[in-house]
Amino acid sequence: MKRFISYLLVVFVLTTICACSSESEPIEITKENIGEYLQINLKESNERSKDDYLGTFYYKDITLEIYPVKDVCFENVKLTIEVPQYGAYETDDPPVFNIILPTNGYYTPDVVEESCFVTLYNTKTGKTENDPDYIIKSIEGTVKIN
Repeated sequence: MKRFISYLLVVFVLTTICACSSESEPIEITKENIGEYLQINLKESNERSKDDYLGTFYYKDITLEIYPVKDVCFENVKLTIEVPQYGAYETDDPPVFNIILPTNGYYTPDVVEESCFVTLYNTKTGKTENDPDYIIKSIEGTVKIN
């Protein structure tokens, strides 16, 4: 029984390794076609505020999650994703994620970025329906279809 389970494990590992070394032609991943291969989600949490003489500072934690939407293998994919801040006066540079994507395409970081903006005269202006959640500043690398 142990040999059978070991055999299955070896077959599974070899199949996974071979999947990324298949003979399909690599496709360059671009800003235009990234949605065909990856799903990018932002999660915001822990919103808090602090009053100051300049106005009210709003803070929230931002977590980025990326996962594949097709059975593909990513090769040397590097992404730079900026999270715009929507407020009356932006106090810091917007959070930027610099990501080297693993070959399987799953990215769930332990790193949480903090976003901050201040509103003058306590008038909080936030994101509207037409505002993007994130902006892909740069992308490079290829993808192979398994």
